[in-house]
Amino acid sequence: MCMIQTVRTPSSVIDAAIAEFGARRVFLLALRAVLAPRQKPLPSADHLPNHLRRDIGLPRIDPPATGWDLLR
Repeated sequence: MCMIQTVRTPSSVIDAAIAEFGARRVFLLALRAVLAPRQKPLPSADHLPNHLRRDIGLPRIDPPATGWDLLR
């Protein structure tokens, strides 16, 4: 006589996490992730001098025209 064992596979990642760690722990970690402060956005390269901009492959930024340069 053969015995066949059926193994239930979790239908989602959440189900797998609950099965492994328990519903309370998964809920608390999910709540912590939602309520955690957002990370700061990445700094822009606008303030970098032209020689550093060139080193990382960005185009050069010319200084704004002032004085007599505006009339040329």
